[in-house]
Amino acid sequence: MNISGTFDKFNRGNIYGLWGAAKQAYAQQGTVAWDAGKKADACTDCGACEDKCPQKIEIRKQLAHAHGALAT
Repeated sequence: MNISGTFDKFNRGNIYGLWGAAKQAYAQQGTVAWDAGKKADACTDCGACEDKCPQKIEIRKQLAHAHGALAT
């Protein structure tokens, strides 16, 4: 899964207001060579990413939120 790519696209929309570009890029995620990895809806909710996160981010919760905003 492309966690950092998903968050990058979400930040484009959320911080910079570039929702159109962010949603278009998210729609292409995993289908183009330069943006590999699955979208956030592929998360199995196992929590392994949160165990590894040095910033202690609630990744599963944030991924779900990002996917909801980007996939619409």
